[in-house]
Amino acid sequence: MESKGCHSLRGRNVPRRGRAAPVVVLGAALAAALALPAAAQGLRQWQDAAVASDPALAGAEAQQRAGAERAEQAAAALRPSVSLGASASRTDYHDLTGLSQPPDRDFSTRQYALSLNQPLYRPVPWQALQQSRVAVDALEAQRDAVHADLLQRLVGAFFELQAVRSDLVQLRGQRQATAEQLALARRSFDAGTVSIVDVRDAEAKFDAVTAQEAAAEMERQAKEAALEQVVGQRVQVPGAGLPPAEAPDLGEADLARWLDLAESGSPVVRQARLALAVAQLEVRKMQAGSLPTLDFSLSQQSVRAGATTVSALPQSGRFVQAGLNLNVPLYAGGGLDARVREAVAQEDKATADLEAARRQVGGAVRQAFYAALGAIAQFRGLQAAERSAETALAANRRGYEVGVRIGADVLAAQSQLYQTRRDKARAGYEAWAQFFRLKTAAGAAGEEDLARIDGLFAPAASGVALAAAAPAPAYPGLIRRLRLTQSAR
Repeated sequence: MESKGCHSLRGRNVPRRGRAAPVVVLGAALAAALALPAAAQGLRQWQDAAVASDPALAGAEAQQRAGAERAEQAAAALRPSVSLGASASRTDYHDLTGLSQPPDRDFSTRQYALSLNQPLYRPVPWQALQQSRVAVDALEAQRDAVHADLLQRLVGAFFELQAVRSDLVQLRGQRQATAEQLALARRSFDAGTVSIVDVRDAEAKFDAVTAQEAAAEMERQAKEAALEQVVGQRVQVPGAGLPPAEAPDLGEADLARWLDLAESGSPVVRQARLALAVAQLEVRKMQAGSLPTLDFSLSQQSVRAGATTVSALPQSGRFVQAGLNLNVPLYAGGGLDARVREAVAQEDKATADLEAARRQVGGAVRQAFYAALGAIAQFRGLQAAERSAETALAANRRGYEVGVRIGADVLAAQSQLYQTRRDKARAGYEAWAQFFRLKTAAGAAGEEDLARIDGLFAPAASGVALAAAAPAPAYPGLIRRLRLTQSAR
């Protein structure tokens, strides 16, 4: 019966003892490759590349420059204007009555005029100038909002990629441990200490983990492409794909403090508040259309003319004129009142938009705050669960060695440990991602946060952690015992 089982096992195209070693070597080589430095790339370097290539940010910056030029145009309406004019003409005159002597006469005229106009009181251009300056600030806030969104997309794509890379590290370690368990089950089967069921369980688990690793590799490539799309160039991700060793600290975990910070620091709220100020100034500008205007003008004109029909002598002269020009609007067909009502309606809309922006930002702050708290709590809970899973795996291994546990128990405990590690890693990444999302929504994210995140995945630290986390060969005592048993036989 045993011989038949052995023959059936050898007939299957499955990894045997001689094929298990390359799997272990391959896993170690891949892990070592991940631990190599990444050419000093990180979020701060990627931020510069993303800022330089992001089309949405480029459009916001161009719009901000255009707004600054509109403010300059509004200021020009209140500055003096100077103009110079010149004209020259020639007249051929023929007297048909015959009374003029001579009847044919030619004469030319040249005129030069220099004029200056200085607005003294123009309420509409003055309000337009104030409005344009506030509009520039609103466009700057819009640009800051686009930049914050870009950083959020960059950090989010980075954490999504790191989570998948962490899954790969754990799956490779699990595949290595499963391959060793499979090799041990075959040796035990050859020694007659276990049944074929243990071998089949190990084979099924090895195939399942291999399939999961292949799917995770495809997901890693997709997440890396998504990160490169945000950055705008090829990236080399630093670190070994291991989870962060710590979760972010929310301080006193006071939601009201974050909401107050968002009210004053969020670029979305600031933009909406400035848009309301622009709408209010538009109302004042339209109301100022019924006010009088006063300008000062100064002009000088020089005329040089030849003989005319009135005088046979050439005429020339210079005229200097200065004056005040007052214009009082009386009635414009009701159009001015309609424009005022339109501006008031736009002010009401801007007020509603400000309230909507506050609610939107407040909702984003609350969502990120509670998501970060939940992820932090889950991360800390899974740290304890990981220790328990390690203890359970060690107990099942000892039970397998003495014969009170079967291979399926060891595989189940092993799967639970690696699943717990993957869940802990994803909880850690989620905690940091939501923490950065919280700071972005509150308008408090900056370069120091990117530097802090880069520090979590320093290549040197990750390499040390990877070496410490790499699974050691399983069951050395049991392997030695099996070898002694086979030698005795």
